[in-house]
Amino acid sequence: MNRELPIRPQDFGELAAALVLDEHKAKFGVTEVKLQGKNSPFDVNFYQEENLVGYCQVKTSIDERHEAREAEFRKNISQITPLPAGMGVWTVEIPEEIKLKKTFPQIQNFLAELEKKNIARWQPWMAVKDSSSDISEIGVRLGITSAVKLNNSEGDYFYLPSRVTFGVINEGPVGVSDWITNLIKKHSNSLNGLKDSKAEHKHLFFWIGSSTPDDISLSANFYPTMLPSEKLSIPDWVTEVWIGIPFLGDTETLYIWNYSHLGWRLRQVHNWPTKIVKYT
Repeated sequence: MNRELPIRPQDFGELAAALVLDEHKAKFGVTEVKLQGKNSPFDVNFYQEENLVGYCQVKTSIDERHEAREAEFRKNISQITPLPAGMGVWTVEIPEEIKLKKTFPQIQNFLAELEKKNIARWQPWMAVKDSSSDISEIGVRLGITSAVKLNNSEGDYFYLPSRVTFGVINEGPVGVSDWITNLIKKHSNSLNGLKDSKAEHKHLFFWIGSSTPDDISLSANFYPTMLPSEKLSIPDWVTEVWIGIPFLGDTETLYIWNYSHLGWRLRQVHNWPTKIVKYT
């Protein structure tokens, strides 16, 4: 794949899923993973040597009204946005009501000020002042709620991490079977091609999103290494299910829950911001 930054939000879920599958392709016995275009019947193809042996469909558990607001918020704005050379990789959190397009140049300048002063983490209550400027005042005026520089990441860009739901957290393994069953039913029409194919590998990749039950979303975000314990009730034609946990703003590890006939496995992609840029 030869895509150029910026990466648009609508492409990001499929791109990140393809990266995860590519990182773990040896685990399920394929030699090549290829992200497909918008006109392809499947999102990701699997190959063994030169032979096409499987497919993956990628879906995000979304609430349409929430996503409409989110789409308006990110309108014409990339999820990964380039920065000048030497700036490094940053995450920036900003409320939905802020018009990011209008504040985009100021955000770049704000991050440049943090970089000049060797400030790697900023939040509104951190008063950072000098004789020439008040960085905190600028950040608050722009509506930024958090800015974090990631260590050991290659490249120069900032990205907007997914928002986290707040509520009561279940400290034990969370149940996901009903949620997965409902997602498969919801997308049954678009999954018919995968169901009816003669491929050896038929994978489903679901990203946790705005319509995911809060207990699952919270457990995944706060305890991403704690796997569900229950056996999934999935159709016989599905060979593996992948559950992607949204990108957290202060981590460079992407966590994924992977289910097959062998049970649950925790999959990880370390230093994912650098890898996803190289993967495009």
